Amino acid sequence: MDYRIGKVAVLFLLLLQFTQGAEWIVPDQHPTIQAALVVAVSGDVVLVRPGTYRENLNFLGKNVVLRGMEGADATILDARRGVGILIGPGGTVEGFTVENAYGSFGAAVRVSGSGTVIRDNVFAGNEQEVGGFGAAIGGNGASPVIERNLFRDNSADDQHLSGVVCFVNTSSPLIVNNVFVSNPTRAINLTLPQESRPVVVNNTLVENSVGIRVDARVPTDQQILRNNILFN
Repeated sequence: MDYRIGKVAVLFLLLLQFTQGAEWIVPDQHPTIQAALVVAVSGDVVLVRPGTYRENLNFLGKNVVLRGMEGADATILDARRGVGILIGPGGTVEGFTVENAYGSFGAAVRVSGSGTVIRDNVFAGNEQEVGGFGAAIGGNGASPVIERNLFRDNSADDQHLSGVVCFVNTSSPLIVNNVFVSNPTRAINLTLPQESRPVVVNNTLVENSVGIRVDARVPTDQQILRNNILFN
C-alpha cells in the first residue's frame, strides 16, 4: 500500500475520533446530571446509570444526547415540583421517566427551536400550572421530534392552551408513535398559525379528557393528523 494512502487513513480515523464527541457517565464521572451537562459540549453524550435523580435540568443551549443507560423504567428524573428539563434548539432526551414536574410553559420539558429529539421516555404525574401550556411538553415556536413516549396521569387546567403536549405560535412538531393514557386533560393541543406544519401520526390515545385539540380559528390545511387511535 502506498504510504501516503496509509497516512491519509490514519488522519481520517483520528479526525473521526475527535468529531464523535465525548461520553460522560453519571454518577461515575459527575455526581449529578446537571454537572455533566455543564461540562459537556455539543456533540457529547451523557449516559446516566439507573437510579432516581432529584434534579432540574438545563441543556444550556447545547446539542447533547442525554440517555438513561437502562431505559425509562430504571432511570427516574424527579423534578421536585419544578420545571424538569429546559432544552433546545438541539439536544436529545431518551430513556427517562420524568415525574413530579410543575410549571407553566412545559412542566416536564420546555423545548425551544428546532432539532430537539424526545424519545423513549415516560412522563407521569406532571402538572401544568394554571394559565400555561404543556404538563409534559410545551413549546413556543418549537419543532422537536417526539416519538415512542408514554404519557400517563399528567394534569392541567381547562383553558384553551392547556394539555399534556402543547405547542403554540410557529411550531411544527413531529409527534409520532406515542401512547397517551389516563390523562385528565387534553392529550395533544395545537394552537398554531396557518404556516405551521405539525405532523401527528400513529399515536394511541386512551381515556384522556380530550384526544387531540386543534385550533381551527385559522386554516389547518398544512397540518397532518393521520392514523391515530382515540378510545374512550
